[in-house]
Amino acid sequence: MKADERVIPGISNTFNLQKHIARYNFVLSEVKDKRVLDLACGTGYGSFLMSLVAKNVCGVDISGEAIDFARDNFERDHIVFLKKDILDFNSKPQDIIISFETVEHIKDLEALEKKFSTLLKDGGKLIYSVPLYENYDNPYHVHKFSINEGLSLFPSFKLRDIAIQDGLNFSSKDEQKPFTYLIVSKIKI
Repeated sequence: MKADERVIPGISNTFNLQKHIARYNFVLSEVKDKRVLDLACGTGYGSFLMSLVAKNVCGVDISGEAIDFARDNFERDHIVFLKKDILDFNSKPQDIIISFETVEHIKDLEALEKKFSTLLKDGGKLIYSVPLYENYDNPYHVHKFSINEGLSLFPSFKLRDIAIQDGLNFSSKDEQKPFTYLIVSKIKI
């Protein structure tokens, strides 16, 4: 498996892997004892981290290679990995959805919002991230976001909290520079 847009433990740039792991560590208190969907789970390292405190975790990704890696390296009793397109995936409503570095890849954001709503129980949490202020062409990204654009996503959900990630650090300050990430927590109402 090639590491370009996907983070692969043992292959990807160490700092890039650390940034991604930091996002999952950032939400561990949110997923404690919860039923979690990790949508666009990639190679599964984040799903595994969350499974250490969550009731159960279902990691979903469109890439068969990524899911095979996740199953081979991270599948345990209360964690399962499924190869599926998010927009075609169905399950009982869960407590929390984590979807990091996903939204910028999905063309139909209204369909994604509807899917999130059907997969999340009433009062459940949606936590997603988007890259901010990309100043280069990424062939995998169909959207680019400012902080206001990232916050205005999924208007049927109520805003709960935000954080800006710059490297391994998190704050509420938006300095409008590339390679930062917006992490948004919203509640299904």
